[in-house]
Amino acid sequence: MQRRLTAGHRLPEIVRKHLAHLVAFDLLRDGCGVELPAQPLAARRTKLERLLRGASAQIAVCPRTQDRDIALGWLGELAIAGVEGLLIKPAASLYRPAAGLWVKVRARDTAEFVVGGVTGVLDRPVTLLLGRFDDRGTFRFVGQTHPVKTEDRHR
Repeated sequence: MQRRLTAGHRLPEIVRKHLAHLVAFDLLRDGCGVELPAQPLAARRTKLERLLRGASAQIAVCPRTQDRDIALGWLGELAIAGVEGLLIKPAASLYRPAAGLWVKVRARDTAEFVVGGVTGVLDRPVTLLLGRFDDRGTFRFVGQTHPVKTEDRHR
């Protein structure tokens, strides 16, 4: 979706190359306008699955499981598709915004980069400029870090 926001005249090309998908995981209001937050998640999910039964492949219900090993498998397998992590919710939980009842488990990817430069001054950098060596041994810039915390810049 972020590509579409900045696509400008390339929007039709971006839409063709990168189809949008909606993955729903909860239902807070049904098709008749009935509010559902006071119902348990299990009941809301049943209604969501019923509502989206037969929808196009671009509209899906997020998978769920109570099996820890299956969930960890998803975490590893789906990260390549851009899935950022898992959300753990008790099946009996009601919808309570900002109540802290759910647990987020983020996927962690690691990669090795070389610091090729900095923004700011060398002894107190604001950001680090990162790169990698390609197959020919040429150093290629790949991005920069978030700003380094002021108190950490001297290190």
